[in-house]
Amino acid sequence: MRFGLIGEIPACGISRESSQFILRQLSDGPVAANLKIKNTYAPGATSYNVVGDLPGHERPEELILVGGHFDGHDISVGAMDDAAGACVVLEAARALAKYGGSFRRSIRFCCFAGEELGLNGSTGYVLNHVDEIKNIKLMINTDMAGISAKTGHSFQVCGPQELASYLEKILNETGSFDREWEIPKITYSGRLRCHSDHWPFYVMGVPTVHFLDVPSDPIDELYSHTTADTVDKVNAKGIKDAAVILALVLARLADEEEMPVKHTPVDRILEALEKDGTAEILRAEKRWRRELSS
Repeated sequence: MRFGLIGEIPACGISRESSQFILRQLSDGPVAANLKIKNTYAPGATSYNVVGDLPGHERPEELILVGGHFDGHDISVGAMDDAAGACVVLEAARALAKYGGSFRRSIRFCCFAGEELGLNGSTGYVLNHVDEIKNIKLMINTDMAGISAKTGHSFQVCGPQELASYLEKILNETGSFDREWEIPKITYSGRLRCHSDHWPFYVMGVPTVHFLDVPSDPIDELYSHTTADTVDKVNAKGIKDAAVILALVLARLADEEEMPVKHTPVDRILEALEKDGTAEILRAEKRWRRELSS
């Protein structure tokens, strides 16, 4: 699957410190700045998703799919975005591996490539597994999960809305275990973020949820996509707690007799995206309905 889109309008990002410095200078009058930028473009380059299955014993064709991206911007190691999320997926897989064949349905663990370049890995996955989409009962995205032990974990429901109450029920029941972590918050937003790996699945009607840490201090969010996104920003306990929560939730979901949350008709999703203006954004980015055509 080829994705060769690059930005048609030149753009660059600068650090918060540099931007604040420029703003201070502007208070005294006009400011001249020189930028030296060196970019490379590699058309036809190949990347790979990493996928592992824990087969179910009763309905192995039914999938609970969980994944986050393992690529990052080359200006840093991408520790928070998204090495932490990829580690949470791998740790949950390691914890559940010994229980292979114990659950009714299968769990598929994915580490997606090329998210920062336009959700290439997850979109490619969807396009290469169209016949399988109907069997994905739930997709959990782990972009920036486990980045901090200071803040609570959160499940941000993308759709459908009834998934929020269903997850809340599961988490409250799972929370009866002895634990050192707080039960994650459940949120639902009518306006969806279309720039992470849950998106291609959501557009195909799959129930989707984003599992991540929500920083209590906005400064924590500024490390992502900067040279400061290094290992010292990530807390080991945050990753451990997130992996424990994810493993418990996955085990419960994979062993449910029946999941009450169903797929959303694609035409209903497309209509909603037109109504709230997201379709216009995606057309500008040349990503409108890319998930629906090979």
